[in-house]
Amino acid sequence: MGKFKSALYRFMYGRYGKVTRDAVEAVDKNHMRIGSRVNGNCPSDEGYLRAAGYYLDIISTNLYGGLNPKAETITNFYRYSGKPFIVTEFYSKAQDAIDFNGQLLANQENAGWLVRTQNDRANYYENYTTLMLESRYCVGWVWYRFQDNDQSLYSNGDGKSILRCYKKGPRYSV
Repeated sequence: MGKFKSALYRFMYGRYGKVTRDAVEAVDKNHMRIGSRVNGNCPSDEGYLRAAGYYLDIISTNLYGGLNPKAETITNFYRYSGKPFIVTEFYSKAQDAIDFNGQLLANQENAGWLVRTQNDRANYYENYTTLMLESRYCVGWVWYRFQDNDQSLYSNGDGKSILRCYKKGPRYSV
């Protein structure tokens, strides 16, 4: 990431951090500040992390990136901010997932890492969380709710949202 972009992130998050900190402290000086669940390039950006570390008690982030986040990203959370972090979103989804009627789910939507089997999914979770524990700076994580899903259950393909319910036999639209 370029120096200009990093400086911009530092400025923007510094401003955001100051305004929100001052507003919260005006009513509750004992309130813990955990930030705004950053994602994309911000989690590894030095400028953002330095500003966030100044204003936050804990860095919160949606941390995706393959089977395991980069070790450098995890190390940089504390290196640049001086604060622990919490992963507020990560998950995987399995190609062999089925719904409550035994129908195979597409599992092609959203940011979760796609793995072959439910066993691979369990291994992903174990490896990911072990990495977080070994970092010594991670204070928690959230296994996001969009695991094993089929977005075709919520759309009929022409842009209209519907919910399809499956029962033994014919398909019903609600």
